[in-house]
Amino acid sequence: MKFVLLDESADKDEFTKYGIKAFPTFMLITKDSKKPYEGELDVAAVKSFLEANL
Repeated sequence: MKFVLLDESADKDEFTKYGIKAFPTFMLITKDSKKPYEGELDVAAVKSFLEANL
């Protein structure tokens, strides 16, 4: 698993490619899909999201 930090001014193509419109944006990207995370920003909620989608 990788975590990526993007800079809007330097990575505009990535923002467009993944539909990033706000900060922060958390998204799980696999070879088959991209799923934005829209839950609470706590460890248990993020862990549940990852377990359900991996």
